[in-house]
Amino acid sequence: MQKLLSEAIVTAILAGKKILEFYGRTEYELKDDRSPITQADIASNELIIRHLSKIAPFPICTEESLISLQERSNNEFYWLVDPLDGTKDFLAQTDHFTVNIALMRKHYPIFGIIYIPALEKLYAGGEKFGFYGLRNENLKTFLDSPSWKKLNVLRYCQYSRLRLIGCDSKFHSSVEGLEFFKKYNLKKYIIGSSVKFCTLGLGLVDIYPRFNGSKEWDTAAGDAILRSVGGFLYDLKTQDILQYGKEDLKNNFFIAFAPILKNIYKDFLR
Repeated sequence: MQKLLSEAIVTAILAGKKILEFYGRTEYELKDDRSPITQADIASNELIIRHLSKIAPFPICTEESLISLQERSNNEFYWLVDPLDGTKDFLAQTDHFTVNIALMRKHYPIFGIIYIPALEKLYAGGEKFGFYGLRNENLKTFLDSPSWKKLNVLRYCQYSRLRLIGCDSKFHSSVEGLEFFKKYNLKKYIIGSSVKFCTLGLGLVDIYPRFNGSKEWDTAAGDAILRSVGGFLYDLKTQDILQYGKEDLKNNFFIAFAPILKNIYKDFLR
C-alpha cells in the first residue's frame, strides 16, 4: 500500500505540472450545474486516469469522468479524484487550487493526496498511514525516484490562541456560515479549495463549517488527511461521521473539526 501511495503522489505532481501549463488563461465553459470547466480540468483529468490505470486495477471516479454507484460498490477499492479543485481560484489566479486524489475502500478514504501546484506543496495522509508532505525541490527528487522514505513526516500543532480560527471560502461562503462564525466568535481565515483541510491538519485553523453544496471528490482526500491527525468531518444531517458512497456523490452539509475540538465538538452543534 505504501508503494501505491507513492505512485499516486507521482500522479498528483504530474497532474499539477499539466495544470500549470494553462495557468493564466481565462477561457472556460459552464457545465450543467453552472460551475466552470477549463482545458486545465480536462487535461489533468486525462493524465490522472491514464496514470492511475497503470498502477492499480481499481475503478476511477472523477469529477469529469463519473462512474456508477454499482461500479464503486462492486469493488473493494476505487479512486475518487478531483483533477482540479478550485477552478474559480484557478481562473482568479489566487494560487489556491489543488489536485485531489483519494483511495477509497467502500465508504472510507484510506489515504488522500492534496497537491497545490502553484505553491509547490503536497500533503498526503490517512488514518493508518500518518501525515506527510513534500515541497519545492523535494518534489523533483521524489519524481526522479519515488519512495515512501522520501516523504517528510508532518505533525498537527496545537497552537495557543485567544479565539478559535475558522476556514471560509472566497467563492463558496454562505449566510449560514457567516452566522456560524458570528455565533461562536470565530476568527475568519479565507482560503480556497481543499487547501482548507491542509490548514486544519497542520493546526493553522480549528474548524471549517460547510453549509452549501459539495461533492465527495471535494472532501475525500482532505478527509483522509484530517483523519491522519485525529480530526474528522461531521455530517449535520446524519449526525455522524461523514460517509461516502452515495448515488449522486453529494455531501450533506458538514463541519470539519481539527483534533483540538475532538472532545468538545458537540458544543458547535447547538
